[in-house]
Amino acid sequence: FFDREMVNVPLMLKVINGEKRDSCTEFLNVRIHRFSDTDPFLGSGKAIFQLADQGLLMAGNTGASGGDIFLLRLDAEGDPVGNFPLTFSFNQPVTVEDAIRLSDGTFALIGHADNDPSDDKFRIIYFHFDANGGILHGPTFLQESLASLNNRDIFAVGLAEMSNGNLIVVGTSQDGSDQDIYFKVIGPDLTPNSQPVLFSGSGSNSYFAGDVEAVGANVFISGSEFNGSGFESFLLATDKFGTPLSGFPKPGGNNLQSIQSMAFAAGSSTLYVSGVNDGGGVYLGKILSSGAGSFQLLSNLLSSGFPKSLTLSADEDMLVLSGYKDNDAILAPLSLQGQLLIVPAPTYGGNGNDGFNAGIATSDGGFACCGFQQSATTLFYLKSDQIGDTTP
Repeated sequence: FFDREMVNVPLMLKVINGEKRDSCTEFLNVRIHRFSDTDPFLGSGKAIFQLADQGLLMAGNTGASGGDIFLLRLDAEGDPVGNFPLTFSFNQPVTVEDAIRLSDGTFALIGHADNDPSDDKFRIIYFHFDANGGILHGPTFLQESLASLNNRDIFAVGLAEMSNGNLIVVGTSQDGSDQDIYFKVIGPDLTPNSQPVLFSGSGSNSYFAGDVEAVGANVFISGSEFNGSGFESFLLATDKFGTPLSGFPKPGGNNLQSIQSMAFAAGSSTLYVSGVNDGGGVYLGKILSSGAGSFQLLSNLLSSGFPKSLTLSADEDMLVLSGYKDNDAILAPLSLQGQLLIVPAPTYGGNGNDGFNAGIATSDGGFACCGFQQSATTLFYLKSDQIGDTTP
């Protein structure tokens, strides 16, 4: 099914098992699984979760530029279990963009596809499933009642669950060079299915959605605003119906091109954000919701690159940033103060474009990531052993 290889990567570690060490060369033992480059495993992993049995569940799409939705369940050693992988065909090439674990332990996924080949317009696809790959709802197109969307593409970006169990679907609505933010409330079972709300940029400016997070009774949406000559990050806070809060939208921070990824720490009511700064590098910042969205830059992490995912560990004491840098996949464990916990941040690459779309901290002290390799023609996942373990 796939080839397994063991790789010992020499790294400089700043924190090992909670003990700070100024200078210590250790090894991070990683297992990289590169899946077959033949269909149906050609594609890209878009989301990854750790399950109660310590196994992993990965979701994504087959095909280098979209295909079927796939689910892949792996045991704690990274081997496929049961009848996985499962693929779900929609008679259209689907591009998966996000999947989240809901409070009831099930999962919701969104992507987009051309819902009518005659008009070549994209719409959002929704899929609700359990950890065994059982279909609960969908895959189905979200039905739109807003006439102004008839001639626009709608590209999925992110999902967030509210405290009442409803889901916020965020995307980018596009008509030629005009882009707006798309906001819609649905239930996991598609009831309710509200009329979408569109947010337009100032004047002729365009908004590109980056991520969405539910923060208490409110919703934070991030991304990038294009003013005709350059990009500037933006932050939009709304109530649960999509009505902007006073003072929003607002710039996400000084000298930032975008906010691509967000992670909310409920214990400290802090929204951590990452994106691209004006110099093309990757930064980490935080936004205090109690301070009406005041932004604080924590650190400029990388001189170049692109963050695709920012997640918190289960106990909210560490952040995991994943994405790509210089055509290599990158994994960056971070302290809450913005310090890299592994220096330099590990990169993984071959002879082509490689990248992680999602990454998480696992309960054994390691990490699991999924993404693409060599121009999105292969998907793979990585899981590290305990930091500092040199056992082959």
